[in-house]
Order: sequence, then C-alpha cells, then structure tokens
Amino acid sequence: MLDLGWLVGFLEGEGCFCLRRQPYPKKKQLPTLRPEVSMTSTDFELSERAARILGELGFPHFVSVEKKGQKNFKPQLCIHLVGIKRCQKFLPFIIPYMTDSRRKRAAELLLEFCNYRLSLPSNTPYTEKEWGYRVKLSDLNGGRYAQNLRDLMWSAGNKPVEDKVQPLVKAKE
Repeated sequence: MLDLGWLVGFLEGEGCFCLRRQPYPKKKQLPTLRPEVSMTSTDFELSERAARILGELGFPHFVSVEKKGQKNFKPQLCIHLVGIKRCQKFLPFIIPYMTDSRRKRAAELLLEFCNYRLSLPSNTPYTEKEWGYRVKLSDLNGGRYAQNLRDLMWSAGNKPVEDKVQPLVKAKE
C-alpha cells in the first residue's frame, strides 16, 4: 500500500493524462486518439521506482529515455502506459487515492473517454465529442489550444475536415 501511495504522488507531480493524436499518413485513414498515462522525470532513480511499482502491480508499460530541448537539458526517463484497455484498467485503480484536483479531474476525464469509446463499435469514426476530450485534457495538463476543433481533425490528406465547429477561444480584436 505504501508503494501505491508513492506511485500516486509521483504521478500527480510528474504525470500526464492525455489523448495523443495518432496519424496514419501512409494509410488513407483518419487519425485516431490514443489514451496515455505518462510519467517523466530527469531523476532516473525515481522513474525506475515508479516503473518497478507498475510492474509489481501488473500494469503493462514501457520506458524510454528522451532528450528534449536544448543541448544542456538533462535526459528524461519516461514511463508510458498506453492504450484504451490498459488505461481503462489502470485509472480506476489509482483515482480513489489521488488528491490533486486538477490531475484527478484529468484522470477521471481520460477514464470517461475510455469507457465511452469502448461502448461503441470498434470502427466508429471519432466525433466532435471525442476530440473535445483531447482539448479538455490538454487544458487540465497545462496546455492551451488556441484553435478550432476542426484544426485538430486532420484528414488523411493533411487537410482540415470541413465542419461547423465554433472557435474555442475568441480571437483578439
């Protein structure tokens, strides 16, 4: 139980709950949304402990080393728990122990997305509702989209899908 509490604390401090846009440039397919829970830190010892605990709890994940930014930035150890079924299994396990309201809301929203998508037939096209989850999660994670939902919904030909979506943010006059 102590390790689970430590993992939740690490996740609340270094974690991210997101929906990644998965493009299919070579296939003539529309992009999909890929649920992901990730934890990133330059302190490899802490990241390795989080990965060990995830493994002991039976949650499949992968670990990568990334070096983003300028030359003098430290490398980061990233832990990724990716996929709709993996996230649907993991999120209800940790949400009851979370305390930070913004991160907890992000986890709950990602779980809501997973449950909703899994209730639909597998080849159901994404709707404005699903792309809206991505925008809300980005806001909860500290990102800001200053664009239309339409801009997120690229077709296989890299042209925006035509629709009648209102702007999320009013343009400055």
